[in-house]
Formats: sequence, structure tokens, C-alpha cells
Amino acid sequence: MVYNKKTIGLVALLTSGMLAFSAYVIATIPADAQLPIHWNASGEVDGYTSPLVAMLVLPVAAVVTSLLMLVIPKLEVRRQNLAQSHKLLAVSWIGTTLLLTLLHAGIGLIGLGYAVPFMTLIYVGMGLLFAAIGNVFGKSRSNHHAGIRTPWTLASDAVWDKTHRLAGRLWVLAGLLMIVSGLFLQPVAATIVVVLVALSGALIPIIASYYFWRQEQAGSINPS
Repeated sequence: MVYNKKTIGLVALLTSGMLAFSAYVIATIPADAQLPIHWNASGEVDGYTSPLVAMLVLPVAAVVTSLLMLVIPKLEVRRQNLAQSHKLLAVSWIGTTLLLTLLHAGIGLIGLGYAVPFMTLIYVGMGLLFAAIGNVFGKSRSNHHAGIRTPWTLASDAVWDKTHRLAGRLWVLAGLLMIVSGLFLQPVAATIVVVLVALSGALIPIIASYYFWRQEQAGSINPS
């Protein structure tokens, strides 16, 4: 069993809470009201939809995410390694559900008439997710479904370990930068920072994995 009962129970509780809040918002505000569903880089709303759609999109996304997370272990060839990566899987699943719950609450509160700094909510939530995942990257083991999966990390446990230790530090730093940007920068500037640090957090480990693999082929990589 990759997930423990606490992980499954917490995700179920969060998803149930989202659905309950959806029911409350849909029953409270007029059916012909329009709720914001999309924001541009400047933090301006550029997309609206009905309360029913707005309050079901993210709960459905949470349910789909949960189904995927439950199916992944059944598809993994390196099941023992995936089981040893349970912290990464659990943090990713809980963190993603928390982010969806946070954004869902923001949309619902806007519909109820509250002023919600939604762009700040997005970037702070993303930053917390990045930092949380980065904190457990180094504890993962080679598998085909979770982590930095390149031909070079999958070919060598040593390359996987070095790449994920690097990725862990980068993702924690990226998460902190996202949080600071969301709290203190204007939306356009925050969007630029978030995009740049997210791309860096994705691309640098991929490039580094090839470099570490070349080191290993030359006999100079340190497996520890």
C-alpha cells in the first residue's frame, strides 16, 4: 500500500469539504450570477461562468487527480521503488488537493461578495506546493511516474539521487520566490517571476541529469 489511511482520509475530507462548500454557494447566490473563473497576467478577470460550473470545476479536478494518484501505483513497473517514494506521492497528492481547495474557496468567497486577492492566492498556494514537493524530492527512488523522469535518471540510481537532491533545493527556492512574489509584487511582475522560476525548476534538473549521467559514464560521479 503506497498511501496510508491518513493521506487518503485527508484528501477525502478536503474533497468533501469542497463539494459541501459548492452546494452552499450554489444555493446561496442567484443562478444567473456570473462568477470569475479566469484571470489574466495583470490580475484582471477575463472569464466568467455560471455558479454551477464555477463551483464544480475544481472539485471535479480534485476527484480526477485522486483517481490518477490511485491508479499510478498499479501501472508502475518499479513498484518497490514507488512504494519507497510514498512521501513524494503523498505530499504531491495532498498538496495539489490543498491548492485546489484554496482556489475553490477563493472563487466561492468572491461569489459571496468577499474581496479576495486571487492572484496572491494562486502564487502563494503554488509556492507552498513547490516548496513542499521540493522538501521530499531527495527521498524518492527511481520510478516511471513521480519525480524527474529522464532517460538518464531512469538508467542510474546514482544519477536519480543526485538529480533529485538538486531538484529538491531548486524547488524549495522556487517555492519561496513564488510566495514572496505573490505577497509583494504587482501581478504582472509576480507572473513573470513565477513563470521563470517554474521553468528553471523544471529545466535545470533535466539538463543536470544528463550532466550527471555523463559524469557517471566517465567514472567520476559520486554515488553518495
